[in-house]
This record gives sequence, C-alpha cells and structure tokens, in this order.
Amino acid sequence: MKKDFYKNNRGNIAIIVAISLTVLIGMLAIVIDGGWLYASKNKYQNGVEAAAMAGAVSLCDGDPDDSARLIAQENGLPFDESSLEVQIGFYDEKDIYENFPVYKDFVAEGEAWYPEEEFNNAVMVKLNATEETLMGGFVGKDEVTVEAAAVAYLKRYGLLSLGQEEGDGIEFCGRVSTGTYNLLKKGDIHANGDIKFTSANSDSFEGTIEETVRVTSGGSITGIDFGVSGADAVNIKPISLYVDELKAKADFIYTEDDFPEPLAPRISRDGNEFRHGGGTVIGEHFDFIPHEGNHDGAIYYFDFSEESSCLDFRMVHTTFSSSDRITNLTIASNASIVSDSTSGEVPDKFMGGGGYTFQFISKKDIGWGGPFPYGNESRGAGQCDGVLLMAVGNVFLDGGYGRNQIVRMIAGKSIGLGTINGITRNFNFNTPSPCPPVFVKLGKL
Repeated sequence: MKKDFYKNNRGNIAIIVAISLTVLIGMLAIVIDGGWLYASKNKYQNGVEAAAMAGAVSLCDGDPDDSARLIAQENGLPFDESSLEVQIGFYDEKDIYENFPVYKDFVAEGEAWYPEEEFNNAVMVKLNATEETLMGGFVGKDEVTVEAAAVAYLKRYGLLSLGQEEGDGIEFCGRVSTGTYNLLKKGDIHANGDIKFTSANSDSFEGTIEETVRVTSGGSITGIDFGVSGADAVNIKPISLYVDELKAKADFIYTEDDFPEPLAPRISRDGNEFRHGGGTVIGEHFDFIPHEGNHDGAIYYFDFSEESSCLDFRMVHTTFSSSDRITNLTIASNASIVSDSTSGEVPDKFMGGGGYTFQFISKKDIGWGGPFPYGNESRGAGQCDGVLLMAVGNVFLDGGYGRNQIVRMIAGKSIGLGTINGITRNFNFNTPSPCPPVFVKLGKL
C-alpha cells in the first residue's frame, strides 16, 4: 500500500518541482534583467549628466551640441540624433518665472514661452535607448526602452570680488548726496572679503535689491539687513589665464608702435581709430575708438612692452550719436583699461545690446569713468547694455550718465560702484553671456 502511494505521487512531485524551477528561473531572470537595466539606467544617467555639463561649458566658447554628443559617446552612450536629444535654452535658477509647460525650470530656445529678457544659459540632454534583456524569453520581452535626462546650467555672478586681503571686497559708494541706487537685479553678488553699502543718502538701498539677488560675503556685510556673511570663498581659474588665452587667439594685437606720436591726429587702422593721448593726471594713456556696429566676435589685444606696462589704456567715444552701438567684441590688455568721457564727447554711447556682449579684460585694473583706482574725477563713458568688466586687480564703475547699466563685474581684488550728478542708477547683471567665469551646475527636471 505504501509503495503504491509513493508510486502514485511521484508524478505530482515531478510536476511541482518543474513548476518551482520554472518560477525560480523566471524570478532569477527578472532579478538579473532588473539589475542589468538598473545598471544601464545609472550608466545612462551619469552619461547624460556629463554630456549636459560639457554642453553647458561650450555655451561660452564652442558648439554645445557637438560637445554634448562627444562626451555622450565617450561615456558609451548612443549619440545619434534618433537616440540622443540636445537642447539649448534657459534654466530658471532663481525660480523667477512660473513653471514652464514642458519642464519646470527649463525652456528650449525658440519655444513660445521663452522669457523675452533672458539668454541661453543651459543645455538639456535626453536619451531614449533600447536595451536587449539578458533573459528576455522568460520575462516576455527581448528588449526594453531606457530613458535618462539631465540639464546643466551656468551659474551667474553679477558682481564677484575674489580678493581676500585687507581692503578687498565690494563697495557701493554714492559720491554725491543726491546720487542713489534704484535697483540691483538679475545676478548674485559675492565677495571673498567684505561688502559695504554706503551712501550719503542713508535710505539709498532701502528696497532696491531684488529678492532673487543673493548677497554673500566671506567677511562682513554692512549697509543692508540681509545677506550671508562668513560664506565660503569662491575660486575660479586665475583671471590672468583668461587674458593669456585671449592673447593667444586674438584677431588683432596692437602695441605702442601702432599708435601715433603723443597728441598727434588720430589714425585709422582695421576700421578703428587710434590716438596717443599723452600724459595726464592718471599717467600716459592710449586711446582706442572701435568702429560702430557689430565686430563679429573680434578680439583686440593690446600688448604694451615691459617698460610701459604701467601705461593706461583708455577707450574714448567721440564721434557717435547716442543711438549708435558697439557690439560683439572683446578688448583685452596687459595694461590697465580706462573708459572715460571728456569735454565734447558723447557719454551715452551704447556698448553691447542685441544679444551681444562687450568684454573688457585686463591684467591690471579697470576704471570705468570714476576715481577708483586712479583719483581722477571723470564723467564716465558710455552706457552698458551687456558689458563684462574683468580685471586681475580692481574694477570700478561710476555709472556715468547711463541710467540703466546692464553689466557684470569680476575682480581679482576689489569692486566699486559709484553714483554722481544726482542720477539714479539701475544695475542689471543679466548680460547676454553668462561667462566667464564658468560655474557649471546640474539643474532639476
């Protein structure tokens, strides 16, 4: 009887074992495929993040699409257009705008909801790849779709002072009792040293700084009742290296020999005007007057000899109406750069605009129409409509006669902003180009 029992149930046990093995193998297949796909997803996510960051860096100098695809390829990702999508656009770092229709904080260039006053500062990379399953026959699918996406943007500092020595930092200084600031917006303010908001008018900064402007300092902050003191130092590639790189790829390199004799009539060269201004209270200076209009991204480098390295380079506007513009060029020098306006010259010359930046980069100081660091009382020259001022030493902007200055300022030592002649200044740090410097960060999608 017992023998018959075992004999009768042997077939049932075999069926149960077969079913159990099938289930176990199926579960094993799911675990193996799940782990494989999870690893693939991580690989793809890391890859699109690296590609997006490479694309964002190339917004400054290169082709973001090509750079993103190259890094995607180097990370083992499909980089063909059917699998990898690269979009250039604007990332709303500050959450200034309402959520965009497709992505919360990113909007691609050319889309209807792209904010009118903004510029491209971000690259988004999306991957839609097909992966074969390792044991697809057990899970019913031989291949599955894996998706990954990332956006990287360039953080923008409107004012950035890198100096950490005593006296370095940022100072807003009203030089005349009626000179005030009306608005500071569109860009963070940071000094590794102190930040001082001072003016003859004690209420000058009352309600004048947009809430989205973050003020941070490695030292102290005086004159406002908000901001973060004791913040970590910000470091970037040495500004002197930027100058050297610009010299290496400059379209035009000029020396003292390209200027006429002191106080001689101006001469024309490459469509621009040159003059040796002679000696003044700020020392001997050379005038360079770029031609009006678009310079097509030209880089002008002024290379003064070692003996005259203390000479000041001055840019003066003389023959233009206030409606003329000078756009899309970079002026770099191993000497100080002074922009000034004197008797009979037009102070309201527009520099920048139309989506282009006018860049001034110096291995010494930049004095823009004011006393710092030279001690002269000049009126200021030109209205910044997308200007970058960057110097190894100090940078000062008086504001001149421009009411609305769209400008970014970066200094290896100190930054000063002044007001004169009872004119209210609006400083907008939203210039067309967010670089240099480059601070690449991953955003949210």
